[in-house]
Amino acid sequence: MAVEMQWIASLPQGPADMRMYIALCTKEWRDHTVLRISLVEVPDEAVTLQLAGRVSGPWVEELRRWCEQVLAVGSGLRLDLADVSFMDLDGIALCRSLRDRQVAFLHCSPFVAEQLKG
Repeated sequence: MAVEMQWIASLPQGPADMRMYIALCTKEWRDHTVLRISLVEVPDEAVTLQLAGRVSGPWVEELRRWCEQVLAVGSGLRLDLADVSFMDLDGIALCRSLRDRQVAFLHCSPFVAEQLKG
């Protein structure tokens, strides 16, 4: 399996540096799995991570890393899941644990909302 990661931005170093865009890509022969994470900060509001694609495989740990970075600086966190097409078991477990930490979920599809129940 050949894996290629393309980093377009690095993790923020603090609240003032939280506007960025990152695309994470992996290629496995003919299969393409992509998770795009867009970080949006609005003054005096929680930080929103807009996710698009599949929350699965190595991208679950990457999403965990981003969430921990935001939560570590004391910001509230929301995950916008409008463009999430799939979550594997690890992705579901991560989201459930984040929900227990008061992370809000926005724009879940009925499929994703059902997966997050439990």
